[in-house]
Amino acid sequence: MTVQVTCTIILVLSAVLLNETCSHHVRRDKRNLIISGAEIAIQEAPYQVIIYYNGNFNCGGSIIGSRWIMTAGHCAQKQLAQGNSSVRAGSPLLDQEGVVRRIAQVIVHPNFAVMTKLETFNDIALLLLDEPLRFDGTTVVCALLPRQGQKLPVGSLGRVSGWGLTQLAPEMRTTRLRATYLSVLSFDQCEKAYTGYAMNADIQYCIGNNKDSTGSCNGDSGGPFIVDKTVYGIVSWAISCAELGMPTIYADVGAYVQWIRDTVAPFSTEGLCS
Repeated sequence: MTVQVTCTIILVLSAVLLNETCSHHVRRDKRNLIISGAEIAIQEAPYQVIIYYNGNFNCGGSIIGSRWIMTAGHCAQKQLAQGNSSVRAGSPLLDQEGVVRRIAQVIVHPNFAVMTKLETFNDIALLLLDEPLRFDGTTVVCALLPRQGQKLPVGSLGRVSGWGLTQLAPEMRTTRLRATYLSVLSFDQCEKAYTGYAMNADIQYCIGNNKDSTGSCNGDSGGPFIVDKTVYGIVSWAISCAELGMPTIYADVGAYVQWIRDTVAPFSTEGLCS
């Protein structure tokens, strides 16, 4: 069963839905859809964290060190930098269990930029926790980083996870961690889908599914695209959610590994896991 939404929804995939003027019909699958994903245990994604601002769910993120979380720049730039933000690790539940740590410092990439139509570049940020996480090998574990410049080939299959919307219209949000599998697409698929929007294949991935309406949605921003325990992508932006022919743009973590290492280096006793 499908429902029609009578507007084009332009969104940076955060906890807030942004709208533009209605112009054409977008079809949305009404199944309990991440979109069309499945609930998973935290043991299946022990690197995944929930980020809160003022006690409210904001975005997802990845553990990359005992005190370091990696997320999207657009998740961190305005809200988290103002303080009163925290992270929950080790739980599949949106607001229960696991461990909570306050965010002591927010470091957004210096060249982070949101363009006029919400295109986002250098969409990456690091969060320094006030206390280290304790790794237990099952529910709180580091994600690995790729090598600097390492790029997944087209066709690579990975998993994205988060607590974002499971249905767009009307909105339906999950309270349990969900995941789905997506593929790295040729970048020209995103360029064709988003004619007139600026993007850069050197620092971004085009990720989606050409067969099913599945993928990330509002609230999944900052979450990881994982292949073999390595986080290669960060959910960044898209038009609509998991619509066939409309892939999602992910920040390419491999393009920022040296920046990550340089940023963390001054905190020598609180380094990265990989």
